[in-house]
Amino acid sequence: MKFLKIGFVLSFISLVIGASFHDFRMHPENVDNYNLGVNMGVSMISIFVIFLLLGIVLVVIYKKKSKNK
Repeated sequence: MKFLKIGFVLSFISLVIGASFHDFRMHPENVDNYNLGVNMGVSMISIFVIFLLLGIVLVVIYKKKSKNK
């Protein structure tokens, strides 16, 4: 049952990492840092969605298997 939390924990970690790059987007005068902030933000939100869906799928599969037993 503990393995079901992995997807949700990884999705939370990706949100925290993405939020750490938010400061870079607040200063558009530095183009390199701004681009880094935008790219990391988009990447981390994509990874968040993937891990969140993975967590949901694992929970659904676990519930179906435990219901059939």
